[in-house]
Amino acid sequence: MKSIEAIRELVEQLDMTIKIGQVDEENGNYKIYTCNPLYANVCTPITIDGVTYKVLDIGVNWILVSGDVVPSAESFTLQPFTFKHGTPTDVNTELKIALQTSQKVMPLAYLIDAPMTEVWSNDYDYCFNDVEVRLFLLGHVDTFDCNSWCIDDHYKQIICPMLNVAKRINDTIDNHRHFGKVPRVTIRHRKDFGVYKSNKGVVEGKIFDIHTSGIEMVFTLPIKQSHNCCKFA
Repeated sequence: MKSIEAIRELVEQLDMTIKIGQVDEENGNYKIYTCNPLYANVCTPITIDGVTYKVLDIGVNWILVSGDVVPSAESFTLQPFTFKHGTPTDVNTELKIALQTSQKVMPLAYLIDAPMTEVWSNDYDYCFNDVEVRLFLLGHVDTFDCNSWCIDDHYKQIICPMLNVAKRINDTIDNHRHFGKVPRVTIRHRKDFGVYKSNKGVVEGKIFDIHTSGIEMVFTLPIKQSHNCCKFA
């Protein structure tokens, strides 16, 4: 399996299930407690047992929602990530076409099109293809008046939730039979991803037409292949 295909599979098959530990009623709303809220935020409604809930607020281990009925399920699933790779210009073109046809493109996992270093080594009777990865996990903030957002809003609603997703990605890699252990992951916070402003705060340019914030994950992904034929065991 090629490197990009392996990373696409990792993203598209990522478990986006949120397990519900407890639900408390607060002033007519419902506080859902969970160990990992993933990317849940006020930008995106959630659906539990066919009922749509508006997210009012989020915390480290809870999601406050409003809805018509008390959530009674043991878990629910968030919208999976859209995976894109390539140059920023090419990806921006694809995103604009998708939006014009009302396709959902957020949240977005963007693998930047940069030279990938692949080092082959034979350890423990396996062939490892070590790939240097720069993966951006991005959320859409155009739903709101972005000019009214302060730094804390970007961190609370987009960046911190994406850190939850990064942890699940790392856990998935560590327990995946096709990958080796990732010894180190570097995380960079990307408020207003790809938006370039002048000293006076005027937007001079941006990578995507869609306004996003999120995080960048930088790590080496060991793709495990068989020792003899260099295909997955």
